[in-house]
Amino acid sequence: MKIVVPHWAENIEHEGVLTLFAFFYRVCEMYGYDNWYYIDNSDFSKIANKYNNGHLGCLTNWLMTFEGTHGNLELGDPFTHKSMFKLKQRPTRGMQVPTQAVKEIHSERQIRVWLYILGCMNNNLISEDVNENIRKSNASHISEFNLSDEAIGIVKEKEY
Repeated sequence: MKIVVPHWAENIEHEGVLTLFAFFYRVCEMYGYDNWYYIDNSDFSKIANKYNNGHLGCLTNWLMTFEGTHGNLELGDPFTHKSMFKLKQRPTRGMQVPTQAVKEIHSERQIRVWLYILGCMNNNLISEDVNENIRKSNASHISEFNLSDEAIGIVKEKEY
């Protein structure tokens, strides 16, 4: 399955990271690059297929070890169970052609994760509540994404 990631992620081969970057890219394309977005650390690790021996901490540090992330991706983990991200405004080439890369994922698990995310983000076809998956946090008014409990069956495989 082909997914669209930011151009700076074109040399990354880890399918979980590519799926996460495709998600980040899609969120920023839909809701803007000038915003910070929260993501629950358990969702972060499910999408990226990365578990740190049961500890969800240090995911942001791990993600920043991949080529191209420095200067293009801002990450933070201000809370125990939440991380936040912001992508640098996408550059354009020539006649306003966006710079992006198309990557292919082969893992059945990552394909299912990506399809679930698309279902949540494309008019929430999986959920009747339009605002259930992307919503504003009460305290800081930062958009937050949450996978539903229904997705757990899809993303049970783990990478250690």
